[in-house]
Amino acid sequence: MKLLFRVFCALALTVLVTVSAAAGFTDDAQIQNRAAVAFLSDLGLVNGYPDGSFRPGLNVRRGEAAKLAAMICEEAPTPMQHAPYEDVPEAHWAAPHIDYCTEKGIVSGEGGRFRPDGFLTGRELAKILLACVGFDGRQYTGKDWAAAVDRDANRLGIYTGIETDPAAIISRDNVCRMIYNAIQCPAVIGKAKSGEPVYATDALLNPITYMEHRFRVIKFTGVVTGNEYADLTREDACLERGQTVLQGHAPFPVSTGYSALGRTAELTATRTVVGNDVFYNVLGIPAIVPTEEIFSVNGSEAYASILRYANISVNAETEYYLDGNRDSQDFLIRLEEDCVITGIDRDGNGVLDAVLAYNYHRGTVLSAEPLRVFVGDGQYPAVLCGVDSVTEGGECRCLQLGGTYYIVP
Repeated sequence: MKLLFRVFCALALTVLVTVSAAAGFTDDAQIQNRAAVAFLSDLGLVNGYPDGSFRPGLNVRRGEAAKLAAMICEEAPTPMQHAPYEDVPEAHWAAPHIDYCTEKGIVSGEGGRFRPDGFLTGRELAKILLACVGFDGRQYTGKDWAAAVDRDANRLGIYTGIETDPAAIISRDNVCRMIYNAIQCPAVIGKAKSGEPVYATDALLNPITYMEHRFRVIKFTGVVTGNEYADLTREDACLERGQTVLQGHAPFPVSTGYSALGRTAELTATRTVVGNDVFYNVLGIPAIVPTEEIFSVNGSEAYASILRYANISVNAETEYYLDGNRDSQDFLIRLEEDCVITGIDRDGNGVLDAVLAYNYHRGTVLSAEPLRVFVGDGQYPAVLCGVDSVTEGGECRCLQLGGTYYIVP
């Protein structure tokens, strides 16, 4: 039954990521690595086409990879001299980037040629990225270069999430994922006499990522305790629109959906401290950590069956929430016929850390402007959530969170 639990987890992850803000491309739905693409877009490393698309399935050329690598290394990369590749004249658009990367030992040609218009493989990109974050590119040369690249790329997680063979030509989508993975590696700033890498550190001598070392961007991880839909720490409350709180942190200026509540999320941001105030600038979109295991079921009977048969349990530390408010273990008696219950196991030990339940109510749309609904025996203002439009007099499905009724699918 543990296998069943993991399947539920995978499905929930797919649904949850789609509720966050998108990167803004017309073909967002075709992008598999949306968090990586959105982050690199905000960072200014990648962009779309004039028609607003990203075209995630297109392959990447070696000249384009050289430009990306140079930008990953420096804000304004400037080569000292032109590299003597016979197929890269000084007038070639990518020549300055190829020259820079050649000087830094990030890229190299073969037989006096660079092949700037040739398509890039995943392994070639991994070699480039290892050099970008500070590893000596000379160790990835010779007849065993591929094995050396794969060894270190796997060890450092650069291939994480990439399902294609490293020898295969890589897409724009997967290029973004590999860059996103690579810049989260520890930043290498030198080599000790022993040959071991020397890492960049913070004030406490803890290694920092290349992302923080080069771009001053920090990854924050924590349980989502509040957003514009509900605040799990207060009764019938929510945060301002466009805000999300990770436990232990000040609010971040980013929107997340109500299905993110209680989940462990990670987001990337720059941080500025002015006096006693902390200001964040979020890059990309929040993502749920892949180590969480969750299930979502309809109705109390399905929830009881999961606890009975799936080798999953609760204990005195389990937290319960009903419609965004703290509740108790007997929350089942307060559930409506139309309800969804989500159990969250954050450390994979088979014990639920949190259980969140939502009651859905049938209502009638009284007016579309302003939007008001009739639910139960009362009339209330409402907000559309995942619904494009409603018809006056039509039936609707409502969810009450933070003192507000939302019309949901």
